[in-house]
Amino acid sequence: MTNESYFGKKLKELRLERGYTQSELSKICDISQAQVARYEKGDHMPTKRIINKIINGLGVDSEYFSNLTEVSNSSLDADYQRLRDSLINPEDKLVLRKILRGLYLNTQTKMVYNESEDSYS
Repeated sequence: MTNESYFGKKLKELRLERGYTQSELSKICDISQAQVARYEKGDHMPTKRIINKIINGLGVDSEYFSNLTEVSNSSLDADYQRLRDSLINPEDKLVLRKILRGLYLNTQTKMVYNESEDSYS
């Protein structure tokens, strides 16, 4: 399950639990009804600023959406170890290193982007 679909599932459950339509939720959170629908379908992941609007609008603890992935770190560590141990060719190891470096840089870029976006809120 992706972060988007996990978030969407949790959002829809919470909305229905509160007895709101998508339109009502959009007004409460000051976002469009189309955005709510995209989030619930798992088509799009909201920004940190929008997640905060939803948390505040629905009056839930900030931890409600905190587990946005079902992949544990220990599972990732084990997968990485198996992959690394299976690589014999030095070129393959270099490719793996470049992929991991790219993922790291992508994550860092998203963090910087989200922080700068929040400062404009």
